Amino acid sequence: MMRGPGRRGAPMPAMSLKGQGKLLARVLRFIMKNYGVHFIIVLLCIFATAICTLQGTLFTKELIDVHIKGILEGTSTFDYLLQRLLRLAGILALGVACSYLQQRIMVVVTQGSMLKIRNELFTHMEELPIKYFDTHSHGDIMSVYTNDVDAMRMLIGGSLTQ
Repeated sequence: MMRGPGRRGAPMPAMSLKGQGKLLARVLRFIMKNYGVHFIIVLLCIFATAICTLQGTLFTKELIDVHIKGILEGTSTFDYLLQRLLRLAGILALGVACSYLQQRIMVVVTQGSMLKIRNELFTHMEELPIKYFDTHSHGDIMSVYTNDVDAMRMLIGGSLTQ
């Protein structure tokens, strides 16, 4: 159960769907502002990976309906099947390369975003009045910052692209 700063023992209220949408919009604006080109490349890689995976699935249908049936009937040859299999291997290799590129770029986006967020939080903490630290436990403050930043890391690094 998560606790908010200054509310010892009180659980944090659940965020509404509208609030979640606003939070997602803020995260996307933050990423696009700092890593717009990277994020667009990631989206293109996700799209290319999905298309390549779909081609592999569709080839199974073609393999059964056209090639195997054609070989049995004598209207298709093994050479043509080999050409199609090599083409499929190329498409699937492209899908793997796009998936790898997407993951590598998202590591850069995630780590860079977390560095910027941590620096902004540290700067904000430096500007807080002393009274704030007198009324809040230092451990609670750091715990909230650490948990929130870790949740953002998981959102940007994994959930967002999924």
